[in-house]
Amino acid sequence: MTSVPNLRQPSNGNKWLLLLILLIPLAFSCELFKPATSTTHKPPKDDDDIGELQGPVKVDPETGEFERVTTMTEPMDTMHWTINSPDKFPPITSETTAENSNAGSTHALSGEVQYATMLLPFMTQQFSYGDTEIPKGSKRALQYYAGLKLALQDLQKDSVKLDLTILDSKYSEQEVTHLLSFEPAVQQAQMLIGTYRSANARLVAKYAKENKKPFISPYSGSSSISEDNPYYIQVNPTLRTHCDAITKYVLQRYAPDQVILVVPNKPKEVERLKIFQELRLQYLPKGDTTRFKELIISDESLDLKETDLVSQLLADRPTIFIVPSWSNETFIYAFLRKLKVAAQGFSEVMVFGMPQWMQYERADFELYENLNVHVSSNYYIDPYNPDIRNFKQRFFEEFGMLPQIDAYYGYCVTLYFLRLQQKYGKDFIQYLSDEDWTNLYTTYRFRPVFEQQTTGTETPARIQRYENNFVHILQFRDYYFQPAQ
Repeated sequence: MTSVPNLRQPSNGNKWLLLLILLIPLAFSCELFKPATSTTHKPPKDDDDIGELQGPVKVDPETGEFERVTTMTEPMDTMHWTINSPDKFPPITSETTAENSNAGSTHALSGEVQYATMLLPFMTQQFSYGDTEIPKGSKRALQYYAGLKLALQDLQKDSVKLDLTILDSKYSEQEVTHLLSFEPAVQQAQMLIGTYRSANARLVAKYAKENKKPFISPYSGSSSISEDNPYYIQVNPTLRTHCDAITKYVLQRYAPDQVILVVPNKPKEVERLKIFQELRLQYLPKGDTTRFKELIISDESLDLKETDLVSQLLADRPTIFIVPSWSNETFIYAFLRKLKVAAQGFSEVMVFGMPQWMQYERADFELYENLNVHVSSNYYIDPYNPDIRNFKQRFFEEFGMLPQIDAYYGYCVTLYFLRLQQKYGKDFIQYLSDEDWTNLYTTYRFRPVFEQQTTGTETPARIQRYENNFVHILQFRDYYFQPAQ
């Protein structure tokens, strides 16, 4: 049987959500490849502007918020749809469609049902009847939804018993608050999934904790979303987890006295040095307290004239620079350029940076290659992996365009957690640590994060959240980022 949208009349504010979803196959048509045109639909004026959906998503691992990807030099193509008459093109229906809330789109698979509700910002308030252009703010949610639809097809083959309701959060704290308070599908749900903004994730996490419902956050990488919340499951690793992955990788291969931590002299950046100094003790032999060297650069000139890097380099062994900085691309570029000059005649130099380095506009590939640049990343799409190629082909055949990273999130998160819910029921959280899964873009390795306790405390540590602690270490080799050797 086929998983289909609930086709009953939607309520007021969400009536265009069904139109968006039902017309997804038409939206991704050949018109996608025509030149972009201007539009009167503007994304919300907000510090958390989700921007255009094009290329890899850029996430600030410290705040967990999305940052605009600025690598594109051409305007993005515009997606269009055609509004068909429901009399001429009646929607497909199925006897397996479950009765549920009419505030969103519901998918139901045959058999006894497990209930889940997903909140995504489709931005339907920006859509007016007769419009032929998808609002900018909707594109990422639609990519996620498209990946979700493919996952539902696979779940149906597995005979997963599911009732999934999808609601439009409208990228709004007010809307999320309203849905949490009054939406029947939220009250009925045994599991909640979403949202984009950390502010909205905090609202849902609080509700989930109070009502003892698992909440899966696919996007936020912030460590401050919720405290003492064993119902909060974080898919994207936090900044500390990124730092931990880099520290582990480095100390498995090099001695601590070969490592230099580098940041500009800014309070928030200098604070990150403490994270690495704490983490190093986990990977050093017992009794070894050798600290990483620290280089705090006050020189803000373009060529860092006052900074002496030659004295930092080792003549007989590789020198490892870890630079946990990303907000100032000019600083990163100036540091790498000066390091390349200083490193001439010395032993090998290696630089470890952050995920944002992959998106820099001024990225000098020669610098990345010559300085053996590595970065941490919460995802990696291997273009040579047959499973990735099959997914791209399947996605293109279904929707007429190639998947962006949001589509991989939608597919993998949906497949993983709904299978878990079907296998273990609403108490699936206690089995998370036994269900590691390597998927299309990463590995899910969820572990509880406990509160930090002082020595001698007898009370058991409380669970702060469950977090995926798998991070890719990517190396810039042969002029593209790939898994480090």
